[in-house]
Amino acid sequence: MASFQNEVMQASSVMVFPSESDVPFSWFVSSLHRLPDAATFARSTGHAGEAAIRLNFDAFFDRHTQIQPWMDEGQQAFASRMQHLREVFQKHSQKLAVYRVGEIQVHIYIVAVVQGRVVGLETLSIET
Repeated sequence: MASFQNEVMQASSVMVFPSESDVPFSWFVSSLHRLPDAATFARSTGHAGEAAIRLNFDAFFDRHTQIQPWMDEGQQAFASRMQHLREVFQKHSQKLAVYRVGEIQVHIYIVAVVQGRVVGLETLSIET
């Protein structure tokens, strides 16, 4: 697991998730051993009763890795870093998901099952 954590932290070290707050990513370790439904995940992260959805890992990354002609250099760099981050996750696990928990302050968890633990990255997206 240390190898995965090191690679993920290195890949995300200069990144912030673009929203009204631009919060950096942080390492996340859960008590879970498999990818649950969204409500179970929300409860396990202390967000019981909050709106939660489980997203398809590839669909989430497809949205954030597409480089468009209208993007500035910073946006293009973010898309490239997100592609690298996707590859790191895929290298270490086939059990991958993204969870969105909350409505205005949306906690985003990019997770993988590695060595029997649900681990990955967490960030916050402010969406007003």
